[in-house]
Amino acid sequence: MNQTKQVLRWLERVGPIDPMTALNKLHIFRLASRVLELRNDGVDIRTDYKRTRNGARVAIYSLVRS
Repeated sequence: MNQTKQVLRWLERVGPIDPMTALNKLHIFRLASRVLELRNDGVDIRTDYKRTRNGARVAIYSLVRS
């Protein structure tokens, strides 16, 4: 299974994903690129942001369910 399909499967079965989770659980380093590929394929993905303890802004991706 390719990385893009892994991300979609995670979003469908587990829920939101952030870059550190993608790296630690799926071994995917460039999550934003995989999300862009999914969006280009018509998947509706929402981006939210959170701040880490050190003040960095991190994206959290989730499927938009209608």
